[in-house]
Parts: sequence; C-alpha cells; structure tokens
Amino acid sequence: MARLTLHEMCEAGVTLAPSAPSTLAGRCPFYDDHTPSVSLYPDSGLWGCNRPDCCAAGVRDVIKQTDGLVGLNIHIKDAGPGGSTIRRVCDLLTEYALTDTAYVALGAESSLQMALEYAPEISRACLVRQAESSESIAIAERCDCRRIQFSRQVTDPQIRPARGAGLVCNLFWADDPEDAARHIRDGINVILTNCAHTMIAAGLPELERSPAGYGAWGDVTGPDPVELRRG
Repeated sequence: MARLTLHEMCEAGVTLAPSAPSTLAGRCPFYDDHTPSVSLYPDSGLWGCNRPDCCAAGVRDVIKQTDGLVGLNIHIKDAGPGGSTIRRVCDLLTEYALTDTAYVALGAESSLQMALEYAPEISRACLVRQAESSESIAIAERCDCRRIQFSRQVTDPQIRPARGAGLVCNLFWADDPEDAARHIRDGINVILTNCAHTMIAAGLPELERSPAGYGAWGDVTGPDPVELRRG
C-alpha cells in the first residue's frame, strides 16, 4: 500500500467521498474505474486499490511490510481467473515466510478448496454461508479450515458446535467494548475491530492483544483492524 496525504490524493485528480468510518473512497486513477475502487485511510495516509490486478493493489507491499511481526487476515473476495489471485497471495506468503502467521479468508467453497489444494500449509478461514452456521461449519470441515467467521448476528447455540469442531471462531465485527465482551462470553475467540484502542482502554478482562495482531479487513488491500482474542 502506498502512503499519501489527502491533499496529495486530491492533487492527483482522485475525487474522494466517505465510504465507512475513517475511510474515503474514490475511482482508481490507474485504469478506467467505473466504481470507487480506491480506499484511503486519512489517519494513516495509507491507500490502495481493491482490484487485485491493479498496480496500486499493493499486495506485495502489505505482506512485505509485516515482516512476520504481525499476523494477517487476508480476505480474498475474488479468486481471480482460474484462482490466480489465490495463488498470487499464497505465493507471496510463502516467499516472505508468513505461512505460520497469516491466513486467507474466503467466501466460496470452491475458493477454499482451491486454496487447500494449492497451499495446504496456509490456514483458511471459512466465510461461506455465515447465516447458516451448521452448513458453514460443515464446509469449514470439508475444506480443512482452522477458522470460521461469523457475523454480528451469531448466537451462542451457533458458536458452540464450531468450537466443538475445533474451529477458531472469528467475529466480523465489534467496535464497542460491551458488544465485544458479550460475543466473547458467547464463545467467540477473535474480534475483528477498527477500535482496538477503545477495547484496550476499556480494560476488558476477556481480551488480550493477539500476537497475530493485524488483519486486512475487506480484501487484500483493506484497512487494518486489530484482532483481539480471548486471553
């Protein structure tokens, strides 16, 4: 990911508009972008394009900058032609020796199978059918996933079978400490959040900063929420 100020982005002719908390979006200047594919995070100055084959996608830069010091939750929304994006990300994780500290999160069973066959040593998180917990757990087991990701609507009876199957349970997302604590009491292992400072300041006894601390939320060039896990 590149580092530019808001002023520099505007000078480059990119029109930006709010798209999420602390996030601005605009059309990528490197190709004929018909939808806002560029995300800029003013607090850090980081920006990147959400299209994996764009020269501004920054997959290599993101992976290289971690240098094994933090973990990565890499959500690959589009497998790419013939799985090219999955292979590219897996190759980079292998190249930079991050196969133990990163995992790929995928929303299609075919993509999970592709990742399993191409790079079985890289952990996978199942995002398939999050509203149907029993089916999602079955898919996670078929694809030998280590993690499963639930939405905010998940309940304790849905989490319990996943924990029983030995799956690490992610929650996407919680920014409020009380909300996060409730989900953890229900059995969630990992909270994906944009407000780690708020969570830590709240002094939640249930939480500690994960050694695999930072995740790429949204896609391979998304923002960097912190992963908080059960202590």
